[in-house]
Amino acid sequence: MTRKVNEFSGRFYRLLAVGGLLLLFFLLLSLRFLTAPAEAHPTFVGGNRAALTVTVTARTGITRTMYEGDADGHKFYNDGKTWIEVLNDSGSPITVTFITPYTRSGLAIPDVAVGIPTATTKIIGPFRPDLFNHRYGTDKSMTYLNLTAATDVYVGAWRLPNAQ
Repeated sequence: MTRKVNEFSGRFYRLLAVGGLLLLFFLLLSLRFLTAPAEAHPTFVGGNRAALTVTVTARTGITRTMYEGDADGHKFYNDGKTWIEVLNDSGSPITVTFITPYTRSGLAIPDVAVGIPTATTKIIGPFRPDLFNHRYGTDKSMTYLNLTAATDVYVGAWRLPNAQ
């Protein structure tokens, strides 16, 4: 009788130990997802940004669509496979700044500024969603860009299709 009690209590404690480890594992795993995201960067405010429609490329070809630059900036859906094309037809060089809306450990992640000379087209990207995308609100999964000049500047957004 004593042996059966000891076997039972031994199994019970082993089961309790395994259950405790599982509980600890799931608690730590959930904390990873519940921790606060990086703090918002001061340039997080979206304002009246013009939304760019992302054109998916195709083997059969696409019609190139470019949008006029907007002084309030632009935003586009970014899945990490998106790139931007900027055509500068203005009479002077411009800078396109891609906003990184967060800080890590109290340090701001620097925005990415790309200079574009006069009469030049640049293709820029792709952009890592964890660094460039907004995580909340109506602009969730959107990346912001600012232009130093908008007149005679044209912007397009492109994306590769999923492999077929």
